[in-house]
Amino acid sequence: VNVEGREVDDICSEIIEALGDAPQKGCVMTLQGLSGTGKGTVVTRLQQLLPNTHIWSNGNLFRAVTLLATTLAEQKGINLQEALRPTTLQTLMGMLKLVELA
Repeated sequence: VNVEGREVDDICSEIIEALGDAPQKGCVMTLQGLSGTGKGTVVTRLQQLLPNTHIWSNGNLFRAVTLLATTLAEQKGINLQEALRPTTLQTLMGMLKLVELA
């Protein structure tokens, strides 16, 4: 979805139309873009329009995994590449718990 110069409701309408009946069935949707492009504004509005929506910030998730990986590398005296191997990442992801904030 191209967001440049568009109003948030117009963007959300396009997204909801593209989702079809997926929100009623259950789905995962991701938004990505540069800082300051309105992702947070769009997500907030989508949450208002789609009441069963749950949101989280992938940026926060990536920062948490990065912190865990760098801490592991420092504690074990290994380089970061070793701490970022798929099996290690799977373990690190298992250490995270997503909770809904009121």
